Amino acid sequence: LGERILRLSTVVAYQVLRGETDTLRVRAPENTRLLSVKGENIREWTQEGEVVVVRLHAPLKAAAYQLALGFERILETLPPSIAVPFPRAEDVIRESGWVVLGHEAGLNVRVARTQGLSQADRDEVPEALREGLGVGFRYLAHPLALELEVEKILPVIRSATTSVITLGREEDAWVGWIDYSIAKAGVFRFEVRVPARWSVASIGDPGAVEDFQTADANGVRTITVSLKSKATGTFRLPFKLTAEGSAVSGEVTH
Repeated sequence: LGERILRLSTVVAYQVLRGETDTLRVRAPENTRLLSVKGENIREWTQEGEVVVVRLHAPLKAAAYQLALGFERILETLPPSIAVPFPRAEDVIRESGWVVLGHEAGLNVRVARTQGLSQADRDEVPEALREGLGVGFRYLAHPLALELEVEKILPVIRSATTSVITLGREEDAWVGWIDYSIAKAGVFRFEVRVPARWSVASIGDPGAVEDFQTADANGVRTITVSLKSKATGTFRLPFKLTAEGSAVSGEVTH
């Protein structure tokens, strides 16, 4: 679970005990988009309504087979609660398995309600599923329900600015950097406020900064810096600002 996206990855491990089949069907989680279908021996796959239909080159006969599928749901805003949808294998005698929940570090997630899911200790969850494990569950049959309460963890940001202003007859320059200390949650942008007479010559490391925007109000210029990736821990933002020269000939300036 992310702030703007819910991703679901599932691996269905089939066991054909009697007979044979060359077609597998999985009901997609509600209100999700199918991203990927992976497995051996796949001839083609289609989505018929809410059901993903996978046709194989050769039928399965008394064999084991794994089918991996990926789904996502885009969230316009972070909801205070969310019901996690589940895929479901169709045309099977029974289905059991594991559910692992993970979420971005900037979210506080609490399990509000479950149905058909038994919470498991970390050591009970299969080792291959433990990476990024938040909460693990085991289930023996459908239907399943997992309702979550979600809130965004607000970052705690401290900053220290080191800078030098040089006044000249043609141009004033303000050069320095801001050292940020970011705790609890990461951030994708910073806002810097300066007097409106200052313009941005450069700001940030090109490898870290995506772009910046400025907006003026009441004599203050707000510089909004967007980052290419989330900043956590310590982050340095160098800058150079310029303005019309304010030094008068004959004055001594520092």
